[in-house]
Amino acid sequence: MQSTPQEPSFDSLLAGVSSQLLSASARRVDAAIRRAVAAIGKHYGVDRVDIRRFNADRSETNLLSGWTSSDDIGVSADLRNDEAPWASSMVLRGQVVSVCCLEDMPGGAGAGRMLMREDGLEAVLLVPIKHDDAPYGAVVLACKTKYVWTDEIIAEVKELGELIATAHTRARLLGQLWTSEARLRAIVEEQTEFVVRFLPDGTMTWVNDAYCEYLAQAREKLIGTSFIALMAPDSGEDLIESFQESMSDKPTRTDEISVTQSSGRSAWQRWTTKGIFNLSGDLIELQSLGRDITDRKAAENALRKSESRHRDLVDNIADWIWEVDLDFRVLYSNARVQDMLGYSVEEMRGQSIIDLLHPDGLEAGQEFLKKQLVEPVGWEQAMVRLRHNDGGYRVMQSNGRPKFDNAGNLVGFRGIDRDVTEAAKAQDEILRRSEFQQLLAELSTNILIAPVEDTIRLVNEEFQHLCKRYDFFSANLWTVGDKRNTAKRRAGWRNPSKISKAPSDIYSRDELPWFVSRMLSDDVLR
Repeated sequence: MQSTPQEPSFDSLLAGVSSQLLSASARRVDAAIRRAVAAIGKHYGVDRVDIRRFNADRSETNLLSGWTSSDDIGVSADLRNDEAPWASSMVLRGQVVSVCCLEDMPGGAGAGRMLMREDGLEAVLLVPIKHDDAPYGAVVLACKTKYVWTDEIIAEVKELGELIATAHTRARLLGQLWTSEARLRAIVEEQTEFVVRFLPDGTMTWVNDAYCEYLAQAREKLIGTSFIALMAPDSGEDLIESFQESMSDKPTRTDEISVTQSSGRSAWQRWTTKGIFNLSGDLIELQSLGRDITDRKAAENALRKSESRHRDLVDNIADWIWEVDLDFRVLYSNARVQDMLGYSVEEMRGQSIIDLLHPDGLEAGQEFLKKQLVEPVGWEQAMVRLRHNDGGYRVMQSNGRPKFDNAGNLVGFRGIDRDVTEAAKAQDEILRRSEFQQLLAELSTNILIAPVEDTIRLVNEEFQHLCKRYDFFSANLWTVGDKRNTAKRRAGWRNPSKISKAPSDIYSRDELPWFVSRMLSDDVLR
């Protein structure tokens, strides 16, 4: 009769398995699990090791990874509960199945006994494992000969199995994130605007295709070089310092810069930059959304130089050119307003710009325009939301200049607006994904490396960070009770200033039938 071999200590085995799983990338975690399973089999001197995972309805277990000491031992990839009902029912109840020899199996375990004989096995151990307090599956150890499964072996196997379950689940979640990131990146690549990610010292970490094509350089040559040097080659250090100072007070800034391209041509670019911070509030990266505005700058200069040239340009320019009186009613509009706001030139004439402002910006907009009447200095790159003819709103980048008569009296304003709605949406989505990925990575790391006994405390702390980060009232982790008729709160955090009375930690199906039933059916509650 076999027993645990006195080879490497369990601590050495656990350290080796942990190191492999934690250092493996999400794409290589399956290979790391296979190596871990083989190490477990050799350590305990058994003939077969399976890591089995429940399917969605827990009607069967699927083979996550397996190892055998020889090719003559059979392995079943999927095993329905009705194929081994006695063992399956015990595992589902969280009970260990320990069979030292076939003779020890009870009379009701005939199906399981037959499976073992078919595979040439004499002893088997099934240890249920959980992940996030929910049944995950089981670790199976089996031998061709009799084997004494001690309590120490069972405890060790359980710890190893749950470590593997955690690593596999984490890799699966990261894989889903990578898939989402790939989809988002594909959207970014289709943007005509330039997108650049760079470190606080100006080193570029990523650029999109549009920027590569604009500079006529490969992405590989740009990454790792200085973005600041491209923006301001003569004042790079000053610009870096300016970025770092401004990000601490206002995490978004806009710059219009004049650059000299490699061809010797002068060009203007407009960059909107937003800082990306970690949970500690430290600036770790920046993202800029830019575009070439040389044509727009040329148009603005032409407006100041010649009214006649202005009339020729406005019929072909891609932006909306307008003129308003002192009541901010439209006196002139080019035809581009039809594409941007859905109004014809005739409909726009006499229309009050104030009436088109979004309600959220109405008060601030009125105050801003009143100040312009007192001190007419104009404005540049003002972001404003205007109502479209279909009832929606478009984000416009507005530039305006005061208009005076021959006597020097203010008679109105004229300017040029550009529709940047889609660009604004794209940048907001990119930044939201980046912040979420950073948050998830930090939460996962903190919990995975902590001792098991600290898990609930750390989960509660991370829930508190999550609520404060997104201004949630509360965040809770609920699990289904053993008899599947109650929902129990395992961990969470509630904002005492927003929730005066803490809810119960356990709800039955009778108390909250909709809530508990939806949990049992794995539906998302919104």
